[in-house]
This record gives sequence, structure tokens and C-alpha cells, in this order.
Amino acid sequence: MPRRSRSRSRRLAGLLPFAAMACLAAVAGCVRLPEDDTISQGQLLLELSDALSELRGQDAMLQEQIDSLRVVVARQDTLLARLANATGVPVSP
Repeated sequence: MPRRSRSRSRRLAGLLPFAAMACLAAVAGCVRLPEDDTISQGQLLLELSDALSELRGQDAMLQEQIDSLRVVVARQDTLLARLANATGVPVSP
């Protein structure tokens, strides 16, 4: 092995522990405490639960409105059919 290759590999081997420490320090800075995650996840679940309850309430209200509108349309349809029969106007299907 040439002398130049050995010195380069020795330098790289000497830098390896420093590079590993730098990577560990970077990763450690990104890691959050598990207690903080638990609290934030619990808060997130509560907020999601509240939002889901609100959506269910809105869905129930919209369903009531749809049912009410169906009743109104059925009454109007019946009224128009009776008026058409009374006046002798043919009703198209």
C-alpha cells in the first residue's frame, strides 16, 4: 500500500469519532422529551374529539334540514298535482 493512502485513511479514521459525535449531537438536539410528546398528543386527541363532536352536531342539524325540505317538497308536489287535476291540465311524469 502506498504511503499516501495510509496517511489519508489514518486521517479519516481519526475524524470518524468526531463525525459520529457531531451526528449524535445533531440527533439529540432534534429529540424531544417523551413527557412533552405525551402531553401534546393528549391535547391533540382532545381537540380532535371536540372537532368530531362538533361535526356530528352539524351533520345532525343538516339532516334535520334535509328532512324538513323533503316534507315541504312533498306537500308542494301534492298541491300541484291536485291543482292540475282540478283544472284538467295533464301532468307529465
